[in-house]
Amino acid sequence: MRDDRRWAAVCGKYCGDCPELQSGCKGCAYQLGLARGFECAVFRCCAVERGLEHCGLCPDFACQTFLALDSALEGARRYRALTRRAEVGTDAITINACMGTIMPISKTTACMPLSMLNDDGYLAFCESDFVVIPSGILLHYISGKPVFLNDPTYPHDGVITLAHCTAPRKLDGKRLEPCRILTHFESDYGAAPKVEMRRGQITTNLIPDFTGKDWIGFAGTVIANPFLDICRSQVDIRIHGDCDLLARRMKGFHWMTCYGDYLEEVSYALSKLGIGFTRLASKT
Repeated sequence: MRDDRRWAAVCGKYCGDCPELQSGCKGCAYQLGLARGFECAVFRCCAVERGLEHCGLCPDFACQTFLALDSALEGARRYRALTRRAEVGTDAITINACMGTIMPISKTTACMPLSMLNDDGYLAFCESDFVVIPSGILLHYISGKPVFLNDPTYPHDGVITLAHCTAPRKLDGKRLEPCRILTHFESDYGAAPKVEMRRGQITTNLIPDFTGKDWIGFAGTVIANPFLDICRSQVDIRIHGDCDLLARRMKGFHWMTCYGDYLEEVSYALSKLGIGFTRLASKT
């Protein structure tokens, strides 16, 4: 069996898909960036000058050298490239400044590729919010299911509306939920899924704080999938707990949600990490 890692170019492309392999080229890594008779500026910057395995490890990503690549990948091809990258060394991907990073390169948004990667069992997040991403990694490995990074609205009357444009469809880890394909909300560009989450489904909802020292969690029930003038995948969650307390203690820009009730497991894991955890309870 071949070592697939050797076909992963530093820029994120997959040499195994390149027709040049049929013409004597042995891949960017083997050729030391000298494929097709010229030196690749991205390879020189990343591997030669900085000694990095790929551009995603660089603190300056995505730099002008990277953005100057002459390829404009469509959403499906970007999905394939990111999948290949995940297969040769990672199971988590995030994109910083999504619209500014992906749209100039691919001429579409990252919403659909990220949603599809989550359905395939990877962890794929937009916006690189490292306040909330650790909660998604934890919840994914506890539940064995895709997780939904979302923007919360303000809780009211025991209900919270959560929304984002990158929701996975296979939220129970098995079946695809119904979905409509719309444009990305903020840009009205590309393609984004509006996933219809299962009414009556119990959910776990995690809210890390900015210091990483005190998280909040609550269980909820899906009661509706509205169509408001906000991010495309929208879900109304009936809060199993003190709605007023949640309103007073809301933290972070994003929350993390998944199907099922895993609050006990999350509480145990966080206690081992020395992180405080407040589990919302109903008013008495």
